[in-house]
Amino acid sequence: DHTLGNLLRIQLLRDERVRFAAYQHPHPLENDILLKIQAAPEAGVTPLQVLHDNVEELIKEVNLMSETFAHQLQIMKQHKEQTIG
Repeated sequence: DHTLGNLLRIQLLRDERVRFAAYQHPHPLENDILLKIQAAPEAGVTPLQVLHDNVEELIKEVNLMSETFAHQLQIMKQHKEQTIG
């Protein structure tokens, strides 16, 4: 899926330990992607570790976005109740 592939690619390219990151979606009828990651040798980490770290970071970002959305929704509901009631 291009959405997940592009999200991972962008996140990986933000990481200074990553020299190259790309994905391929081999067939449009299959939900598979191939990730290609090259870690900088001087970083001393494997591409798998870089992927793991960046997936963890994305999870944190999505959780923060979800919490912020829920909080803002609650504020909006309270404001609506005060305006109507």
